[in-house]
Amino acid sequence: MTQSPSQALPSAIRPKNARTNNRNRRYLPLGAIALMVGCLSPGCQSRPSAPELSNAPVYHNRTEGLRFLVPEGWNQTTSAVIPPGELDSEVFLVRYVIPTDAAATMQVICMNAELADHLEQRHQHDTFGISEWKLLQPGQTVNIHGVRAQRWLFESVGEEPPQRKHMTCFRHRERAYAFVGLYLASDDFAQQQVERAVDSVIWEP
Repeated sequence: MTQSPSQALPSAIRPKNARTNNRNRRYLPLGAIALMVGCLSPGCQSRPSAPELSNAPVYHNRTEGLRFLVPEGWNQTTSAVIPPGELDSEVFLVRYVIPTDAAATMQVICMNAELADHLEQRHQHDTFGISEWKLLQPGQTVNIHGVRAQRWLFESVGEEPPQRKHMTCFRHRERAYAFVGLYLASDDFAQQQVERAVDSVIWEP
């Protein structure tokens, strides 16, 4: 059975007719290698040709009305074009590997807006290949270029070394978008890079 990003990173579900592109890395943290394996498994149906991966300094998705700055050195490994309308599940919109010793990642997960109501509760449980997360920072309202968002910080339980999950969720049009950074708890550089990218987000009408 295929799982959504909110359940486990290894087998992200994509909506019907979504077009995705993945580029393998030599090593990835937090069970991320299985993401690539999951998308090649029989549970993933064939899709139309994917958009080209890009390491441009600005990520711009005109369909979703989303732009943000991409810090230097980030490597895009997943990209998707999502059809309009209701989504069957959460969907990886884009994903980057951050150039640190532990190869941290940031992904943008798209979902129907109502799913954003329970993110704090859901993300304390089995997500991204880790069975339990403790909440370090409850949801805080942040204002990014005039748009309100909710931000949380989680830390893995029972993992050595401990890992952090930095999540900021926006609502735009009929959808919600969770920007999720995954990195070692000791990796201050990765956290700064994730916050820099998220704090540059601009939504188009």
